[in-house]
Amino acid sequence: VRIFMPFLSRAAFLTFEVSPYLTFGWCCSKLWEMRPNKIQNVQTFDDAVGDVYSVKFHPAERHIVTGGYDKTVRLYDIERGKIVQTFTGHALSVTKAIFSPLGNLVVTGSKDSGIKFWDILSGLCIKTLSLHLGEVTCVDMSSNGTLLLSSSKDNSNRLWDIRMTRPVRKFRGHQNTSKNFVRTNFAGDSLVVGGSEDGLLYIWDVDKADILQTLPGHGGIVYSGAWN
Repeated sequence: VRIFMPFLSRAAFLTFEVSPYLTFGWCCSKLWEMRPNKIQNVQTFDDAVGDVYSVKFHPAERHIVTGGYDKTVRLYDIERGKIVQTFTGHALSVTKAIFSPLGNLVVTGSKDSGIKFWDILSGLCIKTLSLHLGEVTCVDMSSNGTLLLSSSKDNSNRLWDIRMTRPVRKFRGHQNTSKNFVRTNFAGDSLVVGGSEDGLLYIWDVDKADILQTLPGHGGIVYSGAWN
């Protein structure tokens, strides 16, 4: 059992994407080095004003992107611990920030119901998707970068064709309508896995949007699911 300390407030996000590092954040983001008998906080990123809702590693593992309450998306150089780019334009908090598979774009979802694509070099927004009727709680991209998955409090998960800039199908059956950050992600390129307020974990088929399985066991809201 590993315990990661200290946080002055609650910790809400955890990712084991890059070994031996991981990041998570609430009011700040922390980078840890994990060794067999030692866990050490090697970097703290505390430029955000308010809660940090999302932290993601760049595919090249030299940068991270963060988003949160203050509406600003920040790109950090891990080695230097410095901000190298900021992305501003969302009207409300940024709930999720990710990189495209090639690492040339940042994609963000926000409580303003919008999804934005940002050029990583210029910091400019190059595309905005705005069909959701509720807060966007999550975005994810397929491994080839042609499909985008978005979750929203309008009780829908949408699959988008990025090249055509249009939604191609919806994944339904779950519940995502209240103040919770219920999220959905790709499980490989053929499945979608996501949480729900009804306490079930949902697995959908990407091509047909059919529910393949629901997994019970939780006593409360399932906020997210991850595929091994």
